[in-house]
Amino acid sequence: MPSAQCPAQRAAVLEGISAGIPLGRMGLPEEVAEAVVYLASDASAFAVGQDLILDGGQIVL
Repeated sequence: MPSAQCPAQRAAVLEGISAGIPLGRMGLPEEVAEAVVYLASDASAFAVGQDLILDGGQIVL
């Protein structure tokens, strides 16, 4: 995939990916950051051996 895609190509690719996500959109960096902060905090001290999947529900498909 060339690094200098035109905006229309990029939009089409993102639209296609988003169509396969139950929430209908890509995740935001802030959403991932909030999960990272949780995992790094004392609030997650009792969470052991878990997978935290941040995919907008795509895994259930």
